Amino acid sequence: MTNCHALKAEKDQAEGVQENKVAGHKGGKLAKQARLQFEEATGTKVVTSKSSLPDFTPKKQIKEK
Repeated sequence: MTNCHALKAEKDQAEGVQENKVAGHKGGKLAKQARLQFEEATGTKVVTSKSSLPDFTPKKQIKEK
């Protein structure tokens, strides 16, 4: 959970899964807007292949029943 998600959930006084899900979506939109504005203002990308984590491949996958 990013800071935007937590702040939005706290501001909305979200309780329970559904309310926190809604607050999380709203927080995610705010974070995306901030990232896009930053990229536009600076002319540089925030997320690149160098700034992201490598793909995660689990050693053991759980089979669905």
